[in-house]
Amino acid sequence: MNALAGAGAAVVLVALLVAFDAHGLGTLMARSETPLLPLAVLTFGFVVTLSSVAMGAAVMLLPRDDQQPHGTAKVPVGELVPVRVAARAKRR
Repeated sequence: MNALAGAGAAVVLVALLVAFDAHGLGTLMARSETPLLPLAVLTFGFVVTLSSVAMGAAVMLLPRDDQQPHGTAKVPVGELVPVRVAARAKRR
């Protein structure tokens, strides 16, 4: 559902960009030999981008559970203790 909302917003945004001739975009497309190709490529790019943003936002806004996921256990964190480790110096 969120992807469809993003796709709808993308189509509306592209339509507004072309209709209001933002930075000469509509004129450039109209004067092209194949005006549908740049329109399709621009629309596809916007649809992919805004659908991804909408889906990502929906995932990030999911409520968090305070419970642990299945299969994980809390491991108590103890006190940190320094440990001596033997190491040899590199010879040049």
